[in-house]
Amino acid sequence: MSAASLSERMNGALTAEAKHLKESAGSIILIDFIFGMFMFAVGTPLFGVPFGVVVTVGLLVHASTRKAHYGDPRLNLFIAIAVLAVAYAAINSVVFGISTVDEAFRRAIRIFIVILLALFIGDKRIDARSLIFGIATGMMFNAAAYYAGIAPDAYTGFLTGWFGDKNVSGLWYAFIGLLFFTYLDDKKKKILAFALFSVLLWETGSRTSLAGYMFALLWLTFGKKIGLFAKFVLATFIVWAVDYLTENYAQVGVFANRDGSDLLRARIDEATLEKVAQTPWHGQGFGQAYVLIEGNNSHWLFHNSFYTLFVEGGWAWIFSTLLITLLATVLWKQQHQKGKERIIIAEAAIVLLAICSWRLGEVILTIPWAIAVGIGLSYLVKPEDAIAFYKEQNT
Repeated sequence: MSAASLSERMNGALTAEAKHLKESAGSIILIDFIFGMFMFAVGTPLFGVPFGVVVTVGLLVHASTRKAHYGDPRLNLFIAIAVLAVAYAAINSVVFGISTVDEAFRRAIRIFIVILLALFIGDKRIDARSLIFGIATGMMFNAAAYYAGIAPDAYTGFLTGWFGDKNVSGLWYAFIGLLFFTYLDDKKKKILAFALFSVLLWETGSRTSLAGYMFALLWLTFGKKIGLFAKFVLATFIVWAVDYLTENYAQVGVFANRDGSDLLRARIDEATLEKVAQTPWHGQGFGQAYVLIEGNNSHWLFHNSFYTLFVEGGWAWIFSTLLITLLATVLWKQQHQKGKERIIIAEAAIVLLAICSWRLGEVILTIPWAIAVGIGLSYLVKPEDAIAFYKEQNT
């Protein structure tokens, strides 16, 4: 396939996806937009809690006063699996693991907040489009403030701002950039948003996020019309490709000066594998996904979310978490009006997050994960059925 035909197909897929999303979405909800503007500040603490988490809690409190736009049995199944899994992992952390009650409780609360965000987006108490537009606006302000010297500069030469970490920044600029220009329907705005967020993503210097971004675009382009087996083959190819690029081209060109950071990452990865090998089948408990490097007294969190899940809760925890992720975004089919078209933006977003989960820190069970899962859940019911349910509940 030529570059021109690939570009044409990608543009067609993005345009169609934006049309479907717009037709099944209403106007911008101002309060969701405003909360979204401040949600990105996950690297800025407020009373010891990330500011973005505080904002998320505020949005959840407000959203709890709204009625659900529809009911679907699969939402109840999602809730049941998620709640039982978190309860199991928290109790297991204290009874069989080495976590303190305080560690288990704080971690469980953080996870419940994230799951509740996914659920409220899923039943449309929170409007995903308004939230994403708000987050994108806040992130553009973050970039402007960074280059104006107002926002923090944690990694000189890399766009961080109030994210506090270049890889966290890269994850968010890739993830929100993907969703933001996909939700736009105007071609000129779409091109502008794509160009802007691609540049900002590049400025973060996060190689893994760049890889996730590229492969998510490919999934969005080709993933709509292929079956489950073909998707498995495509996912296997992506895993191989990312591994190949990481091993052979991680220090090429502008990334040639990463010897120091890559050496530290290699030491963290080695210590992580040792801890994983020492972990029993039931895990070590919430808050235990860290390592200590010889000669460095700092705690270093794992750079792999899958290992984090296993060490914190064992096989049952990683299986249940990945199960609800795949059910919401891949296995349960999101539908457009009359079921004629499928919406796969949640799938593409999860591809991006899965790649980032492999090489970055905590990605699964974070705010971006909740948004992707929530979008998947929100399109389980056809729009006309959702409207009928909402009218019935409000008469």
